[in-house]
Amino acid sequence: MRAREVTVEQLFAEGATLVSPSFQRPYAWIRGACASVLAGCQGDDAQLFQRAVVTMDIGGADGARKELLIDGNHRVTTLLAALLAVRDALARIDPAVVSDINVACFLAVDEDRHWRFKHIVHKKDRGTFESLVLGDPPPSPACPLLRAYKFYLEAVAESGRDALIRDRDRLLRAFTFIHLSIARDEDPYPIFKLLNA
Repeated sequence: MRAREVTVEQLFAEGATLVSPSFQRPYAWIRGACASVLAGCQGDDAQLFQRAVVTMDIGGADGARKELLIDGNHRVTTLLAALLAVRDALARIDPAVVSDINVACFLAVDEDRHWRFKHIVHKKDRGTFESLVLGDPPPSPACPLLRAYKFYLEAVAESGRDALIRDRDRLLRAFTFIHLSIARDEDPYPIFKLLNA
């Protein structure tokens, strides 16, 4: 097991695709959690600890390593929904920032110019998440993930460029996790027991 403190940006800079397991429930929009992230973006705390993220290496193909996101799925997805909303509000003012944010957390491009998503969310949320990342109309207007995104977008829609840049930077670099990465042959049960004690 490897444990280290990471920001959202560092979590996605590690080169692995995070995969939400099918045994976890789909994203459940909780207004309080979204409001807490929004308050963190607009606050002055230097660092905003978001608890643990537990991943397990599951291999991969074509040089694209995959890690199963065993714990922390909703925390990560909530922060990404906020980042997508900030990205889209900022894109109305400065379209050049979209690419940088996409590369930081959402899309990876290999040397052959093929791209892949850096986070594969639960299959019930996947169409909505991928549509939001790509800027396409979401397929399901009732999806809780879309409601979280709209909550953030409405909150930042009237913000100016400087405020949006600050929100982007705080989402990428101020929100931190303890990333516990375990090998495929390690037993994750002791970690869950510790986290849920």
